[in-house]
Amino acid sequence: MQMVLLKEGEVDEYPQQTVVRISNEKLTMQVKEESPVNWPDLMFMGYCCESFQINRGIYNTAEIWLYRRGFTDIRARRTILLRFFTFAVSRVQKDSNKKFIRFGSGGLTECLEAFMQSVSNKVGPS
Repeated sequence: MQMVLLKEGEVDEYPQQTVVRISNEKLTMQVKEESPVNWPDLMFMGYCCESFQINRGIYNTAEIWLYRRGFTDIRARRTILLRFFTFAVSRVQKDSNKKFIRFGSGGLTECLEAFMQSVSNKVGPS
């Protein structure tokens, strides 16, 4: 993949490439048409937190849980994380007054175990 630097106000003529915009001496990355599993750590975590209404602690705990169970390849683990969070959101009710979904005491581990049980024939450690 090629990166293209654009100054503020320049038009993006490279729709298939990662574009880095320079604005007020800050670099902001816009990733186009690329799977989130390929994004840098912070961007991927932010995507998960925003998309699934989870906090960073839930993200980190789920990722470590999968890693300790043999999912050491980061791309495979991230793919499974996306599947897990989709599964979890459908099982855990979100309180409309809260910013994030809540699992309750031991609920995250229980949900991870239920997820792994539901996909045991489809995925395995790398």
